[in-house]
Amino acid sequence: AAADGAAPPAAAEAALGEVALGEAAEGEVAEEVEEPRIVTLFRRLKELQELPEDVQSLEQKEELANLSEELAAMHEEAQQLNAEAKVTRRLARRSEKARVAAVEASADMRKALEQTDDEVQRRRDDAARKASFW
Repeated sequence: AAADGAAPPAAAEAALGEVALGEAAEGEVAEEVEEPRIVTLFRRLKELQELPEDVQSLEQKEELANLSEELAAMHEEAQQLNAEAKVTRRLARRSEKARVAAVEASADMRKALEQTDDEVQRRRDDAARKASFW
């Protein structure tokens, strides 16, 4: 059980790091992650795992199991946060693309309106010339 509990926490720490790096890459301030708590839990887990099983007390074995469960829960939460961060980054990119497309469309519309205004003015001028000619 101790070896099983050690693998997810390492992945959890890596996943938490990815979430923080992902948000930092986007220029956002990441929420405070309880990294000191994670480090403390890992340190205690390692201490308990280093004790020979025949020397471990029942309390230490229970603490080891609890730490493994808590770190596994943190790992799961880190994975969920990482998935949410990926979705958020993807939506932000789509939003930026939509904003750029809207700006370009607005510029095209402005240009078309100016051309329409120019065409209307040209037709008025032509009509005025024809009217003054007759």
